[in-house]
Amino acid sequence: MSRLIYLFWNADQRRLRAIWRLLLFLLMAIGVANLLVRLLHATKNPLLEASLTNFFAALGFGLALIISARFFDHQSLNHYGLYFNRIWWIELGLGFVFGCMIMAVVFGFQFLAGWVVVQDTIQTNITSAPFFLAFFGQLVRFFSGSFFEELFSRGYLLRMIAETARGSGMHRVVAVLSAAVATALLFGLLHIFNPGASLISVINLTLLGLLFALPMIVTGRLALSIGLHAGWNLFQNSVFGLPNSGKPGNTSLLVTQDIPLRSEFLSVG
Repeated sequence: MSRLIYLFWNADQRRLRAIWRLLLFLLMAIGVANLLVRLLHATKNPLLEASLTNFFAALGFGLALIISARFFDHQSLNHYGLYFNRIWWIELGLGFVFGCMIMAVVFGFQFLAGWVVVQDTIQTNITSAPFFLAFFGQLVRFFSGSFFEELFSRGYLLRMIAETARGSGMHRVVAVLSAAVATALLFGLLHIFNPGASLISVINLTLLGLLFALPMIVTGRLALSIGLHAGWNLFQNSVFGLPNSGKPGNTSLLVTQDIPLRSEFLSVG
């Protein structure tokens, strides 16, 4: 009986072991997010579906974190990089600007190299809404998607892996770096089933995962990571019209076509 309890319960920390806390977190997050998204899709409103699917998914992950932090992990939200103070919001904005700038450089290089051709400007497939409203919806979409992906990958999972490694006697620096590599690799592999995915795209996404992990490791705050992720995705998909996670966008300032190099290789989900 004591051996069975040991498999589930960490007596020293007086809480469930990491694997069970992770499973509970995922069950709550996916369950709540799936329910909310189903309710959203029941509206059959193209603008709302395109704009708010990720927002409701983010609500599910946020609620799961609040419950997990309070009742299972016995930690504050600060522990996972969520502060929501003045510096946090400033870093979110800076991260967003940096993400936009990095994607602009990538697009500029592709354009000058002749790998991308601009065919038209200002398009949206959401015919029931004006362009500016559809574009704002994509801003909500990408910030929400970046929030819940970074919350899980760099906020929750990275912390959990690093703490588990530390508990096994691993040096703190090695534990944090190992957790960063593990979450970045998972980030890359989760996109392997995207349209047009390849070994190159998985490697690029893994490297981007390391980039997104760096601000969390250095500052202990998740804001820069979320901003970087959102800025990259928005400019890639809704400004430059390139596929995101291998999928074309429904609204963009530029209508582009990639020639010999598939732009999915640079996509982030």
